[in-house]
Amino acid sequence: MSDIEFTTTKGTKYILSFDQLDNPENIEVSFQTKEKGFEVTNKGEVFEVMQIITEKVKHFLKKFKEKYPKKLNDFELYIDPISEESEEDLGFTEKNKRTQLYLRYINKNLNPEEYKTELMDNIIAIYYNTPPDINYKITQIGKSPNGASYRIDYNKGSKNIDDIWVMYQDLDKNTIKYIKNYKKDIESLKQELTSKGLKISNTLQFY
Repeated sequence: MSDIEFTTTKGTKYILSFDQLDNPENIEVSFQTKEKGFEVTNKGEVFEVMQIITEKVKHFLKKFKEKYPKKLNDFELYIDPISEESEEDLGFTEKNKRTQLYLRYINKNLNPEEYKTELMDNIIAIYYNTPPDINYKITQIGKSPNGASYRIDYNKGSKNIDDIWVMYQDLDKNTIKYIKNYKKDIESLKQELTSKGLKISNTLQFY
């Protein structure tokens, strides 16, 4: 990923970097002065630097969301306001204060309906505030003169959470499509299918 250069009103030149970590959805944000490297941001410039970095991060988040909408649940962005090289310049308390300052500023300038943040050892993690992908898988498990039987698996992402059964009742193509495209929880689906005249079971039934 390319670096971004910016200059503060006091003339300090910074380099802001967005780097991929173990996979394309894990991004690390770092910044340093162009001449002196990873030094502690001058106290007189810290708010200006925070503002610029936050705006660049917001722009990055927006562009990533537009380009990779299906990867949002796997996305993680990390900001480390205090680099290893500059830790000796700040005591433990001051280091925490500086990180908390960045965290408060970022939270104030990100829409909580779109993003969430988490603090991990003075590193700020930003995630898209998206619900887990919900999908239903239908498996026909048998057929008799009375009709077919189906198992409906309720999944969040790749994890199976629950299942329900439709016993000896043929499902037409429109109903199968309706179930596979349903995006609410399984209790809501059970109510919807019951309202359509189907008998739903929580366990495999033998008659």
